[in-house]
Amino acid sequence: GTITLTGGSGLNVVNLTNLELNSGSEKLILSAPTNGYFVINVSGIFSVGTTSSPADITVAGGLSQLHVLYNVEGTGSAVSFSGSWANTDVQGVVLAPYRDIALNGATVDGEVVSGNLNITVNYSTVDVPEPATLMFLATGLAGVGLRIRRIGRRT
Repeated sequence: GTITLTGGSGLNVVNLTNLELNSGSEKLILSAPTNGYFVINVSGIFSVGTTSSPADITVAGGLSQLHVLYNVEGTGSAVSFSGSWANTDVQGVVLAPYRDIALNGATVDGEVVSGNLNITVNYSTVDVPEPATLMFLATGLAGVGLRIRRIGRRT
């Protein structure tokens, strides 16, 4: 079934032992206003979808996927997101500093950070910044460089 967690503005913290959505009918919806944030602490298994039965974690109500942090604590089994040709969607930032991460046919709409540096990707997608965003970053860095150069010439 579908589970909806509704939070308010500011920080909403949820502590879970396991977060397992392993059936095509299972879905987690995180809902909050645009100034809301979720931190989902997972101390055990974090598994979304299987290759034959995708599942989803999505955001609603104005909540941005970049305002959701899945903090996977400690060591243990790999974080696993699986689906059939990207039918599993996880929205948010996944932080697993002591675990491996396995993406198998799943989409992460946000960021993935693993301290173990063992991220396995099979037929999955992770969104990357648009070229325009990178262009703005490059322009800003060039401006900072020119400013530093001008200050250096004055002294």
